[in-house]
Amino acid sequence: MSGLLQNRRGWRATPALLKHARKIIEVCGGEPEEVDRWTDYHGMVARYEITGEPLPTPPVASTLPTEPASDIALATADPTGDRPRRPRLRWAMSIATWAVVFGFLSGQLVYKLDLQLWQFLITAAFALLLPMALLTIGTFLMAFAGPRLDTVSRRHQERSFRANVPDTWPMYAVYLLVLGVIWSAVPLFDVSWLSIKIKFVITGFVVIALIRMVQLEVRKVSKVDTAWPPMITPDTLTFRRAATRLRQRLTTDQLVDDTLRRQAESVLDALSEVRAELTGRSRLTWRQWLTQGPTKDPLPPVGVGILASVVIFDGAGLAIRPWHDATAKSVLLALAVLVVATVLGAVALTVSFHTQRRHDRRLAEELREREEELRPLVFPNKAEDTATSTES
Repeated sequence: MSGLLQNRRGWRATPALLKHARKIIEVCGGEPEEVDRWTDYHGMVARYEITGEPLPTPPVASTLPTEPASDIALATADPTGDRPRRPRLRWAMSIATWAVVFGFLSGQLVYKLDLQLWQFLITAAFALLLPMALLTIGTFLMAFAGPRLDTVSRRHQERSFRANVPDTWPMYAVYLLVLGVIWSAVPLFDVSWLSIKIKFVITGFVVIALIRMVQLEVRKVSKVDTAWPPMITPDTLTFRRAATRLRQRLTTDQLVDDTLRRQAESVLDALSEVRAELTGRSRLTWRQWLTQGPTKDPLPPVGVGILASVVIFDGAGLAIRPWHDATAKSVLLALAVLVVATVLGAVALTVSFHTQRRHDRRLAEELREREEELRPLVFPNKAEDTATSTES
């Protein structure tokens, strides 16, 4: 309680603080009036240095019951559960990784050309314009296909993993087939100085790592299907499965005991917190979005990484070129490469930014609809009262 209701001079009893304080009081077996007494006490402490009033005494703690008020496990919301622990570091590392990858690939592409170093750098930067253009086109396609793909994923995420296996196993089989073809094309098998045993061991390690990844993913999905009450995050899989399972439980059990009622209310509160988080994300500014990094869109870090490679190659080529024999055409071509790459990158980022905001707004609206659907089941008495007052 004291951690929530702090004694700072600028302290204010916000609705969020009071909501958490009431939950603490309720779990500890106290009365709701204790929140008001503690709020008044911390308010007087916050004004103590300003008004010079006598330092108040804390409210007398109420006698708690001999047994815990409730051992019921309640659902919790993790508004940042779908993001990495250090999103800024992850965002920067992704950009750096893609910059190195595409820089290496473009360098390999023009390596065999007989060019001076500055010409090699500018040519490598020019070679990166093609993947930049393809990335921009792909960003437009994803912006158009995103809502339709989300509709398909929604239908599968509302069902359990076991119920989806009969429909989705061909897709996983295709994944394994593609991975096998890719691995067979790896230059590892063409290396003559490695023995067959070493190649077999490396292949075994790759297969074991792949199986381990599949196992962890299946365990994660199974936990979402079996854990109750659930952990709810802005990840669509968690809140869609939680809402579906809650509706199934309420339809079957209809709040026959206090435990299910409390858990149902906690799930509804967690869905509301996640909806508020998604609403806030849909209102992020450009600076906030670029600073925090996109949630799960892989295209923005790829685009920024390619753009970084173009800027480095092109800038280095212009810096080290001999200017005594420079022509206006050669300089303008190098600058044109930089300008085109910047425009393509800006367009791709702009489309990704607005696509992400529309996606978050769409998810927030979906959660609002689910709350409206579940609220009459969680609070049937209030729904009956509302219907009665409407009829009268």
